[in-house]
Amino acid sequence: SSRRRHTRFRNVTGVQTCALPICSKQLYTEAVLAESYSDFSLAKTRFEQLLEIAPPDDPYYERARRKLSRYVTKEELPR
Repeated sequence: SSRRRHTRFRNVTGVQTCALPICSKQLYTEAVLAESYSDFSLAKTRFEQLLEIAPPDDPYYERARRKLSRYVTKEELPR
């Protein structure tokens, strides 16, 4: 159900158990939505979670990396 899906993604450990393409897209969407509501702390957290689980060739990885660069210095970005 929709409610179960949202609960799963709110738990950091739950993020790692779902299918990777769905996770990265879901995390990216949640981050962008958080930005639109000026919840930059949540947005940063979601972008960081995406970078932890997604491989560099995932289409959302580079998008998240670019977005996250607004929140951190270049030295802190994963390479």
